[in-house]
Amino acid sequence: MGKIYKDDIGVLIKADTGIDLSGAASMELKVLKPSAEEVSWIAYEDETDAGYIDYITVDGDLEEVGVYKIQAWVYITDESIHRGETFYLQVYDHYA
Repeated sequence: MGKIYKDDIGVLIKADTGIDLSGAASMELKVLKPSAEEVSWIAYEDETDAGYIDYITVDGDLEEVGVYKIQAWVYITDESIHRGETFYLQVYDHYA
């Protein structure tokens, strides 16, 4: 993946959940933005990479320059929630 810039739209973000996703009720990426704002992005199962979930950024997702902390969350049932390993996404200013 090349550099990602502030306000980029259509960026594919892949997260390894480390589990079998069959039977998952829902999947999301929990995101801590550089400003410490917490958001959730609804993800979907990657059909070509087992155990991975994907999200494609939309307008407003990457509105800040800095490091985004991202973690996959998979909900099998209300009593069965699985978290992936946290990873970091550096977002650059347009002229970096």
